[in-house]
Amino acid sequence: MSKLRHLLIIGILTFVFVSACGGNAPRQPSSQVDNSSTEAVRVVKHAFGETKISMNPQRVVVLATGLDTVLSLGVNPVGSTQVPGKYFRGYDYLNNRLGEIASVGHLDSPNLEVIAALEPDLILGAKAWDSQNNYNLLSQIAPTVIAEVETSGEWERMLNKYAEALGKTDKAEQILADYHARIEEFQAQMGDRLKQTEVSIVRVLQDGLNIYLEDSSCGAIVADAGLPRPPYQTNPQNSFSMEIGKESLYKIDGDVIFAWTFASDQEMANEAQSALKQLKADPLWLKLNAVQQDEVYEVPNYWINMGPIAANLVLDDLFKYLVEE
Repeated sequence: MSKLRHLLIIGILTFVFVSACGGNAPRQPSSQVDNSSTEAVRVVKHAFGETKISMNPQRVVVLATGLDTVLSLGVNPVGSTQVPGKYFRGYDYLNNRLGEIASVGHLDSPNLEVIAALEPDLILGAKAWDSQNNYNLLSQIAPTVIAEVETSGEWERMLNKYAEALGKTDKAEQILADYHARIEEFQAQMGDRLKQTEVSIVRVLQDGLNIYLEDSSCGAIVADAGLPRPPYQTNPQNSFSMEIGKESLYKIDGDVIFAWTFASDQEMANEAQSALKQLKADPLWLKLNAVQQDEVYEVPNYWINMGPIAANLVLDDLFKYLVEE
């Protein structure tokens, strides 16, 4: 970003923020603190430095893929880049937990003016989606914490950092204790079958397939559960996902395949559904062991999402399809 553009954005933010506050002076950047203030604060270290936060933030904006995480901690943000029905589909599983919440843009390009107008007292982001430049601008609006998270598989790290920022560490500890207790219960119920059940996780696209690996959120949960992956999915160059064409369908074979379609708009979703229908008729698909054993399960879009709520829903599916059936 050029210096001129940077200055222009700062100017716009200042104007919007002053207007939103009825002409009051803008708050100090999060890297600064008014030493004359007696308000208690906590200092949180994060990906881009240290931030001083009020002990009980009330107006939280959550960026990146953190909506699931803050909702799991009992906080309903005033704004998010993940509002169901806006920009992305696939967050409907959160609908019954949401209060009134404003969309602040796409997760790759949040709308800084809209964020400023919401007058947040805390902004939460993640390093994989929020750059140092974004942080510099966001911290002019409100105290900002950027979790040291590079992939969706690090959802536990995001949970712990957001909990620290929100003063909810006890809640986070309980969430993780309950999650790992469920993992142990799953492993106990699987018994000897656990290490003998190779699991493949596949997203069907309009023009190919993505295999999700251990650094993805669903891949991390399957790894936590102790389920092995098929040979072609171990030690890949990219440990997050592997895109393949139909000629490489053999790479997704295993004892069990979990599959879903996902797209950011309805037209693309329809195309992905059509691709899945065609895939099911493909001779190479029909030769797969999991297909022949009727061990292919279509699962909802929360398999691609990040956070404790999605993680427990994925665990529900592992119990449903691998234990109960």
